[in-house]
Amino acid sequence: MTGFDLASSDSRPRRDLLLLFATVLFGLSIRGGTTTSIAVLIGCTSLAIALFIRPGGTRSVEAAWGGRGWETRLMISVVVFGLLGVIGWSPASIGPTSSELERLPGVLWVVASIVVFIGGRGVGRLIGGGVVVITLGATLLLGLDHLSAAEGVGFDVYFLHVEAAEAIANGHNPYTDVVQVPNGSPTAEPGDVITGYVYPPVTAASYSLGYWAFSDPRFTSLVAWLAFLGFIGIGAFRSRSRSGLLVMLLMASIPGWPLVLRAAWTEPLSLAFLAGAFFLWKRPMTSGAFLGLALASKQYFVVTAPLLLLQRDSGWIKRAVVAGAVIAATIGAVILWDAGAFWSAAVEFHTSTPPRPDSLNLVGIASLLGLSWNPPTFLALAAGLLVAIAAGRRSAHRAGFMLALGLTLAASFLLSSQAFANYWFLIAGLCGLALWDISTGVGADDATDQGLKAAVVSTPGA
Repeated sequence: MTGFDLASSDSRPRRDLLLLFATVLFGLSIRGGTTTSIAVLIGCTSLAIALFIRPGGTRSVEAAWGGRGWETRLMISVVVFGLLGVIGWSPASIGPTSSELERLPGVLWVVASIVVFIGGRGVGRLIGGGVVVITLGATLLLGLDHLSAAEGVGFDVYFLHVEAAEAIANGHNPYTDVVQVPNGSPTAEPGDVITGYVYPPVTAASYSLGYWAFSDPRFTSLVAWLAFLGFIGIGAFRSRSRSGLLVMLLMASIPGWPLVLRAAWTEPLSLAFLAGAFFLWKRPMTSGAFLGLALASKQYFVVTAPLLLLQRDSGWIKRAVVAGAVIAATIGAVILWDAGAFWSAAVEFHTSTPPRPDSLNLVGIASLLGLSWNPPTFLALAAGLLVAIAAGRRSAHRAGFMLALGLTLAASFLLSSQAFANYWFLIAGLCGLALWDISTGVGADDATDQGLKAAVVSTPGA
């Protein structure tokens, strides 16, 4: 299979609809709570079917759904997210907040999606540009309000960023015992501490910059999320695609994104790098650099290594070489500094963490059933690598790569000892990037992607 057939002329499941369904489920799961583990499992199943289903017919999305059916479904999804925010379904839960801060943004996303939808083919550069600017401006203001409300309050992740930034500023190795914060895990014993910074050097440098510039490392997450939305919105503006605008609004309206921001989780940074790689895919050197930064930003990306070697499109060799070089350079520098400290803080800490019954994965589902399951570390690693090999062989364009990346990580997350809202936030973002290609039909980047070109219809504005 060399490309996605996004519309089937028979009774088989539709890939585009399955992917939208999975995206919404991953977005809903960011609320947290063990019961959302069921939504995560269904979302992963939908994503797997969307990637592996045998191609059907070649009718376009517009022809199959009649006129504006695809935009209708995107708009409805944004409205669902917006209304959930309006009713206060997904509180920030970290630091003080207000009803207005939590509920009013949902109204904005609902109104914006309706404006884009009713504009139809009249959504030209003026309205499209206005929607992009308003979305980014509103997200910035909301993010600033949330950071102001949560000033000085956060999980252990937040304090790890702060301690690491101060250690680096003083010329110390943040992976040593110069960084120590209380362990906030509910499974930790009283007095337990986390010793050493637990994330790779790309993340350490990025969140230190946020702390040095704004006295709060979470500004890095806010800037990264704005960059992610900006890539999607500018791409939609340049292609004059109302579907692309709706995908941007779908991502912006995810009910739980303020929780990700306030918690100082690092997935927005990874998504910003991935969006850069996605929208610069035709430039293998540049996209490879962004991809390398993304894969070097979190340890769990190790299971996605086979994808770099199995991806087949024009420029894949240059992209893989540059990405590998960036990963080696960023992590290698710290290993040369003190390999033992890095291994202890960034690897052993995670592999020795006991299972969390509140995880949004199979461990959480087992807990719902009154069972206790402690999966071995190698299980999540092996599952991810095997899925990466299988999915990578079906990837021949940038949308396929992002879906294969998402499915690989999802398989690993499901079987790991812990997986939380931030993990599925990342998967939702990856699905969003793939949705952008599927929605706009703009992403066919080379001759190997003719299947995508034939299967989707671009929807330019007037």
